[in-house]
Amino acid sequence: APRFSVELALGKARTAAQNACPSDSLFDPQAPQPRPSGDGAGPPSGQVPIGGGFPLMIDGQLAGAIGISGEGHYSDDMAIAHAALAALQHLFGEAR
Repeated sequence: APRFSVELALGKARTAAQNACPSDSLFDPQAPQPRPSGDGAGPPSGQVPIGGGFPLMIDGQLAGAIGISGEGHYSDDMAIAHAALAALQHLFGEAR
């Protein structure tokens, strides 16, 4: 995977943790997107609103987050993150 994948994965996890929702839920690919203008209209600093970041909830509390990024499409990152969450759910029972 490219070097920048590490930063993307961290950003996806940070986005999921800060918003307590999957990172892709903050971006609607079907909606018209604003043109970059440098006016700060984009996502907050450090936020990566694309698929691959998921919050880790245990007993209804935010316990952390998972961020996955690699060479493939973001849907591949999401599938890997879902598998990781399933493994954690198996270990902790209440993780989701």
